[in-house]
Parts: sequence; C-alpha cells; structure tokens
Amino acid sequence: MKLIQISAVVLSYKGGDRLIPTLESCKLQTYPNKDLVIADDASPDDGYSVSIIEKWLEENRHHFTNVCFIKNRQNQGIVKNLRNAALEAKGDIIFPLGQGDTCYGPDTFQLIAKEIQKQRKKCLEDPYLWLTYYKTFIVEPKLQIVDHIVTSYCPASAPYQFNLIRDNPEKALQILLYDNFIGGASFIYLKRYFTPENFPLPDNIRDIEDYPSLLFMLIENNKIGFVNFYSRYYEYGVGITFQNSEESSKRMAETHKAISIWLNNLANKDKRLYQYLNKKTIESHDPRMHFSTSTYIRFYKRFILPIKKILLTKASGKPFCVDWLWQLRRN
Repeated sequence: MKLIQISAVVLSYKGGDRLIPTLESCKLQTYPNKDLVIADDASPDDGYSVSIIEKWLEENRHHFTNVCFIKNRQNQGIVKNLRNAALEAKGDIIFPLGQGDTCYGPDTFQLIAKEIQKQRKKCLEDPYLWLTYYKTFIVEPKLQIVDHIVTSYCPASAPYQFNLIRDNPEKALQILLYDNFIGGASFIYLKRYFTPENFPLPDNIRDIEDYPSLLFMLIENNKIGFVNFYSRYYEYGVGITFQNSEESSKRMAETHKAISIWLNNLANKDKRLYQYLNKKTIESHDPRMHFSTSTYIRFYKRFILPIKKILLTKASGKPFCVDWLWQLRRN
C-alpha cells in the first residue's frame, strides 16, 4: 500500500519566536513522507515573523520532501489562510498547527499514518476530518500543562465528546449549537475537504475554522473519523481569537455574526436545524442554543468529572510526552 504523505500546515500571524518550536516539532518527526506548508497572514510586525521563518527554512528545509512558504500581502483570516495553505500541500492528510502549537511527540505523524492506513485496510471511506486529542499548555508565569475547561455546559473533554459524536450525533449537534464543546478535540483534515466543490464555509467566516466545520459535518450527517490518541500540544491564549485587543474583539464579533447568518441560511433549508434554532439566537452574534441544562450538569458533576482525568490519561496509551514539549520550548 502506498505510503501516506502527511502535510504539516503551519499558520502564522505575528507569531515571531513562537514559530520556532512549532516548526521544530514538524522537522523532528520520524515519519519520512512529510511536507511543510507555512502561511504567514500578512503579519503586522515589520517582517519579523517572515524573517524568523525564512532563516529557519534556510537551515531546515531539507528535512521535508517539499516546502512551500506563502506570504499573504493582505490578511485573509484563519479560515481562508488555512484553506489556501492546505490546497498547496502535497499530501492528502493535512495536519494544521497554529503558532506556538507543537506535535505531541516525534512519532506523531508515524502514529497518524499507521491509524489511517489501518482504517483504509478495513475499506473504510476517508472522512473529511478526523478528531484526535490535544493537551493545553501555557508559558507564563511558567511553562506548564493546564486543564483547558471550555464551557459550563459540557466541560468534559475528549473521550466523552468523541463518544457522544460517534454514538449520538444528533445530541452532539444540539449541544454544539448550544455551546462550543470541542475543547480537547484536535482536527486532522483530508485535503479534499478544502477543494471548491466540497468546502462548506463562506468567505466571511474568518477566524474560527474548527467549530463551523464540525457543525457542518453533523448537520449534513457526514462521516467523522477518530484517531484515539494525543497528537498535538496547544498553546493557550496566543491566537487571534484570544488576543485582548480592539482588533481581536472586532474580528471575533464579525466571525460570530457570519456564523449566525450561515446557520440561518442552512436552517431555512433544513426543518430539523430550524427547530433547534430560535429567532433570537439567529440574530445574535452568538449562534449557539440556550436551553435547560440542569439535569445534565448534575449528571456531569456526579459521574463524569470524577473519572475525567483517568479517561484522559488512558486515552493516549502512554504518559504525557512533556519532556518533548519542554525541550522544544527551551530551544
């Protein structure tokens, strides 16, 4: 069977020095059939991020079967920047990384390729996306792994969420419309997802790509794949969606409004979706549902929360690869 090619797609926006551990984690992958696409989204830092990338590429491009560096002249936003970069990739498996994020370990691509190969041997059709796990870390006040709780409604992380999406996608859709519950879930894409005939997101959705992508998969009853181990470390608080600035607030408000309009258009064609969304939600900047949750929250606190850490530890099949992360950040 042909060896799978995995494309690391690194997105940069004022990434600066944070890009180094991200790029190093791709370079140090033991899997041989890997290429690299870097897309800088017109970083407003007087060329600093671009210079960091160019210097690194001078010394390290030979570690990849192919390298492509995209320098946007105008800011595209995360969604379009990722899509354009993915279409330049040589592989059919897209592994995206934001600045500061790193692969979970040096064998990450090897494990992903092995799992996808195993699924293909079972004659399973490739999904547009696979969900896998990530761990969250912060650098300040010191480098440490943190528990990234995402919502009040469904804070349970990856194992619970994966099982819900697989076993009860209708319920998962309702909860996802209520609140973004995919914290702990990391995305791997099939390149074909980004082609014009398949890509579902309109251009005005700029800065959130995973939430509407998963929404679309569930709305359309599309197959979602699962890779049941950790694949990525995620640096919390450094992306455009977390930057505490007037620019960030404005962009996120525009993105939420665009998602609301997009959902409204989908609901007009889908009676099931229309029933889940009320007029007030559609017109707000937050497209997610609001309904009674007291029963579920009691169940979560009593049964799910006490075993959450045990489930997360077992999910990877091995201890957290913190030494790898520490080494990358020191370098």
